[in-house]
Amino acid sequence: MRPGSLRDAVCYSLSANARHGLRRTREDKRRAVQRALEDQEWRLWTDARIAKLCSVSRPFVSNLRETLEVEGQIPIEI
Repeated sequence: MRPGSLRDAVCYSLSANARHGLRRTREDKRRAVQRALEDQEWRLWTDARIAKLCSVSRPFVSNLRETLEVEGQIPIEI
């Protein structure tokens, strides 16, 4: 158990198991980054900051952001 809000729990979950336990699959990482990019506040962050939050690489975030924007799943942020 960890003290905090639901948002704190979601934030923690985005990188959970990145450093211990079973290795996360590419799909696990994709789900974490997509969840961050679907959040109104977090999607405004830089790709590097989201990558750090989710314990993935910046290019991974950049590529997924572009894909989700092209598919219309997230708005294009200027």
